[in-house]
Amino acid sequence: RRAENNRKRAIQQAIEESAADAWKQPDPRRAPAA
Repeated sequence: RRAENNRKRAIQQAIEESAADAWKQPDPRRAPAA
């Protein structure tokens, strides 16, 4: 169960990073949540 949760979190993080890359944000860490 824990491993599954970790994998879900990792996948979501990868998706967020991919989205930030697509947006070409100067600072993905500062990207707006909305």
